[in-house]
Amino acid sequence: MKKLLFIICLLIPCVLLCQNNTTVIPGYLGKKWVIDYTLNIMPSFIIDNPGKNTDYVDYEEEGRKFYFNTQHKFSIERVVGRKLSVVGTMLFSKNQANFDLFRATEKDFIQIDTRGYIFTLRHYRKHLAPISTYFDYKIGYYNIRPGDFSYELIDDNDSTLSRTISAGSTGDLYLGFGLGNSRVIKDRVIISFGLEVGLLLGGMLDAFDGSSQFATAGLENPNSRQNREAVHALAKRRMFFESLMNFTVRLGFMP
Repeated sequence: MKKLLFIICLLIPCVLLCQNNTTVIPGYLGKKWVIDYTLNIMPSFIIDNPGKNTDYVDYEEEGRKFYFNTQHKFSIERVVGRKLSVVGTMLFSKNQANFDLFRATEKDFIQIDTRGYIFTLRHYRKHLAPISTYFDYKIGYYNIRPGDFSYELIDDNDSTLSRTISAGSTGDLYLGFGLGNSRVIKDRVIISFGLEVGLLLGGMLDAFDGSSQFATAGLENPNSRQNREAVHALAKRRMFFESLMNFTVRLGFMP
């Protein structure tokens, strides 16, 4: 599934590039391509996001603060009709999740790195693509990699033992919808503001299920299947809430 969606998101624009350049595709001033950067941003109302390498104890002592969740996206858009285009996108996200190990015996934040591959069908409403109000229909795949979590145990001899849970990466299917409005500056630069709603399907199940728990016994085996699945569920749940709704600011260039 990952390889298939990667091909859909990134290679379709390359295939379109091989089309006969003499073919006139309707669009704004006949332009066919847009290269852009998009910032997804949303205030952290639901989930904690204190920033990279923040210690949980210090965070609790300082009290809850106001933070933003952010996602960075780089896209290539190809106009394929008067009011229609296709978009291939790569998404980058770094955030943290509240890690509660073995029912409050250990608490901290775990780092989560995410790469997303998204294919978008974009329909423009009032003007020629790629200008004016538009609607997005999205499908994609997220590769989610939670960081290692280290903790300490005291054995029967009062010796301190260090343990680490290394869960490795996991993946999730993404479905989304967006809307926005694009404006052009000097026939080259595009500025767009919008709103995006998305669902990570596995993360949605983990958010409302909560059946994945860390092992309460056998702590000497941190990389048990149960613990790895619990870390993956935590990471996907975190990304589900981050991707649920975002304001978007897009800066593009039409070569």
